[in-house]
Amino acid sequence: MDQYIRSQLLSAVNNSDNEKLVETYQKIKSEGHKGSAESLSPDLFVICAESAITINLVRNYDLIEEALTFYLALKPKENQFLARSYLCHAHLHKPASTRETDKLEKCSSYILKTIDFGKQNSRYFFLVMNASILFWKLARPFLVLQSIHHVVNTLGAVVRALTLIDDPNKKWLLSVSVSYIESLYRNEQVDMATKETQTAIKLAKTKCPEQLAEVICKLSSYGLVSSSDMTDLPLNIIIIYETNTLKSKLKLSDLASDTRDVC
Repeated sequence: MDQYIRSQLLSAVNNSDNEKLVETYQKIKSEGHKGSAESLSPDLFVICAESAITINLVRNYDLIEEALTFYLALKPKENQFLARSYLCHAHLHKPASTRETDKLEKCSSYILKTIDFGKQNSRYFFLVMNASILFWKLARPFLVLQSIHHVVNTLGAVVRALTLIDDPNKKWLLSVSVSYIESLYRNEQVDMATKETQTAIKLAKTKCPEQLAEVICKLSSYGLVSSSDMTDLPLNIIIIYETNTLKSKLKLSDLASDTRDVC
């Protein structure tokens, strides 16, 4: 039964067949009502929820929510499917706008649950990566000055987790790290932003040299890069640093002058 249902769900996803999805879910639910562990793997409820999200989250919202409720009612084991159910819940609480901070908070809590579970065992490191990608998609609208404080802590947790699992995709870690640094800076946590900048530049130097110029350009514009970070770097990157650092100082000077004029 399990293998048949899995194949039906896979077919539904591959063909974007919502009718087959619903039909298969009814079979899963029917077996689930029997309450027999031998007749059904609880994991199928999660796989079904994931399939429904892939096909059409909005259309299948109620189905997804019900499937996850059934899954928890069956008292599942603490395995990867439990963490994958957290990601499904995160999808359900996706904010439609930056005004829905309550949804973002719930979504973030499920992201953090997934990360905490995934980083405990190397077999589940992929869950940390999946959680980081999902949170990035959900958090991007909040990466503006008036709402940055809602995502900065979770972004930090994502960066720390990606660093801990030492995922080979260093470009992704660097990208999230830079966003985290920007969020710290905009949230007026300059000391922390400066510290994280040093780590990001070191990562770019050793693992992503093709992105080093871009990283220096972006972070030096905030005045976060120091001259010590420029050791042994090409002249073109040093010029970028010096130019942006000067612009940053002039901008701060102009702001200070405007403040004095107002006073």
